[in-house]
Amino acid sequence: YANEFIDLDTHSFTYSLLPFKGDFRDAGVIESAYALNEPPVTYKTALGETAFAPFTAKGEGVYFETFCPSEDGKGYILRGYEGHNSEAEVTVKLNFPHKKAYVCDLTEKYLYDLPADGTLTLKPFEIITIKAEI
Repeated sequence: YANEFIDLDTHSFTYSLLPFKGDFRDAGVIESAYALNEPPVTYKTALGETAFAPFTAKGEGVYFETFCPSEDGKGYILRGYEGHNSEAEVTVKLNFPHKKAYVCDLTEKYLYDLPADGTLTLKPFEIITIKAEI
């Protein structure tokens, strides 16, 4: 249940205005919102250790928000969306050993294999879920 005293507690928030000319896509509004709300996190590593990114993605207007263990515990889920209200192409590369990678629905049920080159075409505002079995 919701906290019945939530409106009596102390709250803090960040408020930001981002004036821009033209289109929100060209102005980088979504990227600025992510930078404000989800600042980059860094971790100190041991000397000589290299940083590791579990995946890389290249494509305009596609934003990946989730990388987490799959519900069955047999892999990882990568979830993103097209945010510019236009068809977009994105190329995804998984940077860890995996047996199989495929596109699935939100309940993690198989839809089709991830193409060998990792390139997908998303419809406007489409959500994409990729499962990598390990």
